Amino acid sequence: MPAPIPVPVLAQLTGPTADSVPALPPAPFYDAWLFESPLPLAIVLLVVGLGGGFVLLQAGKRRGALVAGVLGPLLAVGAFAAGAAVETPRETLAASTADLVNATASADGAAMRSLLHPDVSLRPGSARFIPEITGRDRLIDEADRLPRAVDRVMVLETRAGLDGPRVGRTQVRLRVFGPGDQLYGHSWWGLDWQRHDGEWTAVGIEPLWIQGPN
Repeated sequence: MPAPIPVPVLAQLTGPTADSVPALPPAPFYDAWLFESPLPLAIVLLVVGLGGGFVLLQAGKRRGALVAGVLGPLLAVGAFAAGAAVETPRETLAASTADLVNATASADGAAMRSLLHPDVSLRPGSARFIPEITGRDRLIDEADRLPRAVDRVMVLETRAGLDGPRVGRTQVRLRVFGPGDQLYGHSWWGLDWQRHDGEWTAVGIEPLWIQGPN
């Protein structure tokens, strides 16, 4: 039987656990259940409707059973459709974070410009080998150099939270590969966002956890 992988080594392979990075503000109840994760609510409505219809039918109330049997599935479909149709600010930020990662990895300056605030800053945090950079144009210039060393970047997970109607934070877990599909490492990054004129732009970027190169 192979020996178990030591916890520190496992952490390097999979990244830190959820409690190893700063907590984000939770989603409002109605956003989480109705728009972001509507499937559980849809299942509950379906089960309640069909179950209620069965109980009413057993009690001889055929009209009520028919109403419950039809209404439950209709409400379930409506809940699921509402979740699919409405994008919450948290979902917008999570999607924008993934878009910014992909734009940076591919040195897509136009896409980066639309997602970054003019005064955005890259802060090194505990990763002292990362330079501190201020300004959108300087960040875009740095991204032009990335494709020479980075072959592809995988977005493994995104999280988002709101501190206010115009202030948000996201966290993204990445896996980076170099030429020849060489695994460079795994990392968590935190991004600060602000909403201006209806558009969210990143105002701050900071590494939260970076695996050493392999």
